[in-house]
Amino acid sequence: MSAVGGAAVFGFLSFAGFEGAASLGEETDNPRREIPRAIRNAVIGSGVFYILCILVQTWGFGADAAGAKAFSSSGAPLGDLAHSYVGSWMSDLINAGATVSAFASGLGAATAGARILFALSRHTRFENALGRASTRTGAPAGALTVVLIVGVGAIIVQRIVGVSAVNAFFYPGTLGVLSLLVAYIVTNLGAINFLFVKARRAPLYEIVLPILGIIFLGYTIYKNVSGQVFPYSRFPLVVGVWLVIGLAIVLATPRLASRIGAALANDEGLEPPAS
Repeated sequence: MSAVGGAAVFGFLSFAGFEGAASLGEETDNPRREIPRAIRNAVIGSGVFYILCILVQTWGFGADAAGAKAFSSSGAPLGDLAHSYVGSWMSDLINAGATVSAFASGLGAATAGARILFALSRHTRFENALGRASTRTGAPAGALTVVLIVGVGAIIVQRIVGVSAVNAFFYPGTLGVLSLLVAYIVTNLGAINFLFVKARRAPLYEIVLPILGIIFLGYTIYKNVSGQVFPYSRFPLVVGVWLVIGLAIVLATPRLASRIGAALANDEGLEPPAS
């Protein structure tokens, strides 16, 4: 994987999921206030945390050519620094924290994914299996089961075929980031359509923000598609096939999305989206 592509994937993977709070709107008191606040705080908190981590690692390895080389070649920078400056026990604690963090990341993705699958399955033929919440816990048990089976199954299969534990996390993460980049582009296009095309809901000069976002996202996709080595050269193809399948479903059932949107809006007592 190219250095630029790897850095971009790592950067987006670090922030991926900040929008996950939006999938929990049904469980939130006053979601119109709390969901934007949660998303804003997640972005700010993550940004501050990662800046501090980068500063600590840069100072720890040294802000010179030798330090930069050691930093870039380290497989676990914080763990290596902890071992060098404190001791092996501190390195073990850092690695344990990284394991907990990886588990939390997977749990957060499963929570958001299950809620989205739960919402999209209501008022469809899959409602009984995926679109109903548990009467005991209120959780979308069916949708959560499907998401967990897919996620855990993917990790097990990778380990069986010999993929390392680190890559078993990073490979799906790369696929997820490439998919997220496309989703973020579509979201920006939707924002332009909603805020500036269908009606003027924001000052016209603000259109530059989603346009710049689309340009940056498009450039990042380009750097992750071109000049990659195996297996990263195959990941864009996998994502492309997945997107084609989704597009085929939309084209085969052109009124499906509007029907689901209208049903969800009705459930929440909102005005149905314009077709």
